[in-house]
Amino acid sequence: MVCPKCGAEIPEDDLFCGKCGAKAEALSEETSPEEAGTEEISPKKEEKPENTVMWIILSAIQIFLCCSVPGIVSLVYAVNANSAQMAGRNDEIKGNIEKAQIWFLIGIGFSILIMILGNI
Repeated sequence: MVCPKCGAEIPEDDLFCGKCGAKAEALSEETSPEEAGTEEISPKKEEKPENTVMWIILSAIQIFLCCSVPGIVSLVYAVNANSAQMAGRNDEIKGNIEKAQIWFLIGIGFSILIMILGNI
């Protein structure tokens, strides 16, 4: 039997899908998903988890080496992304990581600008 939610193979005697936990519906091998009132669902592509810890470390290094303000902002967004990842709020992770990356790059830009202006 195939899980109607994630498409994983379910043993005939199981009541729930071992992969996603959906309730197994009694579908015979001859019954198509359309006849059973469900649509065929392909297995979900697993997304690679964001590396939130790396951005926390990079932001902390940036704070100590060059730019405090952009580094602190970047660190706040990275910690928020890490907290969202730990809580399973996947919709918040990517946005916070992108903001952490932007502020990290702004800090690098300020560092380069300060070095250029310091040598003039």
